[in-house]
This record gives sequence, structure tokens and C-alpha cells, in this order.
Amino acid sequence: MILAVFLVFPSIAQALAPSARTSPLRARPSTTQLMAAESSSSSSPSFVPDMAKRKLMNDILLFGGVLPATLAIAVPYLMVFVPPAERGEVGVTSARTKLGEPVQAGAWLKAHAVGDRDLVEGLKSDPFYLIVDDGPKIRDYAINSICTHLGCVRLFIPSPR
Repeated sequence: MILAVFLVFPSIAQALAPSARTSPLRARPSTTQLMAAESSSSSSPSFVPDMAKRKLMNDILLFGGVLPATLAIAVPYLMVFVPPAERGEVGVTSARTKLGEPVQAGAWLKAHAVGDRDLVEGLKSDPFYLIVDDGPKIRDYAINSICTHLGCVRLFIPSPR
């Protein structure tokens, strides 16, 4: 048995050792060999792309890949810091009277005096107070009349102060 092991190991080593004969695949020449062959074969320098081609490739890389990716990230990020533009009636929730009819500013101002506060139905059908200011005009905001403590509706009672 030991004799068989001693006979097998040398044969495995001989099979795995590099042979002296050349392989059918040629080895790739090194860069120094390529440069020496190129300089000896021709007197002209190797091909160097001109500046216009290099600029074109740089522009394709910049405007075709880097710039769109940067803008795709930067524009939404920067839009966070820009306040939304006023778009007229878009995004405005109309208040409704106790009967469910939309509040018309002209009719509301004729029916209410300066300083009046009256309940209307607003967001999520919650009761809000519309306030009439000097001018006369309706304020840009309404006051929610629901108590934050227990959720009951508070009536506006003007104080003598």
C-alpha cells in the first residue's frame, strides 16, 4: 500500500507540472512588446483621437448619463424648499352652510356684519367658524370649533373684553 502511494504521487506531480512544449494557445504579448513592435514597424505615432472626438464623447457621457441622473435626484429634493404657487381655486375647500349649500362670499358678507363669526361645515364635515373682517372680507382661515380635549363643539360667545 505504501509503495502504491509513492508511485502515484510522482505520476500526479508529473501530470500537473507545466510541460516544456508550447501550448496551442499563444500567450498574449505584453504592452512593452506591443509598443516596441509598433514603434519599429511604422514611423507614425499610434492612433490618438482628436480633440473633437474626445469632446463629443465627454458630452455624451455628461448630457446622456450624469446630468439626467443628477437632475432626477436634485429637482425633487429642491422642490421641497419651493412653496407651492397660488393656483386660484385649486385646492380650496368650499365651506357649506347649516343647510349644506356652498357659502358664497358676496351673500355671506351682505348677511354678516364685521366681526361676526358663524358656524359652517368645513373639512371632514367638521364645524368651523368663518370670521368677517374689516373691508368687509372673509378671513383666509377658519377656526375649528371642536374641542381638542373631549371633542365637543364649542359655541362662540363674545366676551366683553
